[in-house]
Amino acid sequence: MRSENVTVRFEHGLHMRVAAQIAKIAQRFNAAVHIRKEGRPQANAGSILEIMSLGATAGEHLSVSADGPEKDEAVRAVTGLFDQGGGI
Repeated sequence: MRSENVTVRFEHGLHMRVAAQIAKIAQRFNAAVHIRKEGRPQANAGSILEIMSLGATAGEHLSVSADGPEKDEAVRAVTGLFDQGGGI
C-alpha cells in the first residue's frame, strides 16, 4: 500500500467537477484508490458520490492511498491533481 497526504486547494472544496476528475484519474489504474478525511469513512476514489460525501473544503488535509500493481502511479496521478489546485 502507498499513501500520501494532500491539502484541498480547490476554492470550493471537492465539488462535482473536481470529484469527477479525481474519479476519472483513479479509474485508469489497476489499483484500489481511496481518499480519507479524518472522522469520515474512506471514500473510493473511483466514485464521484463517495468523494463528494467526504465534504472536504478548501484547506482541509486528506490522505490518498492505493493498493495494487499500479499503486505508485495511481497515488502520483491523484495527488498531482490536488497539487494543481485552483486550475479546476
